[in-house]
Amino acid sequence: MRTKESNEFLRLVEKAKMRRIEIVRYLGIGERTFYKWQSGDVGVPKTAMMAMYLLVKEPLPEGYAPDSI
Repeated sequence: MRTKESNEFLRLVEKAKMRRIEIVRYLGIGERTFYKWQSGDVGVPKTAMMAMYLLVKEPLPEGYAPDSI
């Protein structure tokens, strides 16, 4: 079941306009992990979300400041 977090992750993936394999390599994860994050089966780590925000050049939302990790 998709979660708010997985929906946000997918929005950032779509905004990046990169192929899935490029995102997987950028984040240093396996394709299976990508699918688990996408489906909401496993939560997306805060550091991965931060990397995605930086990739698409969006400001980090509240709670994602580097000092809060």
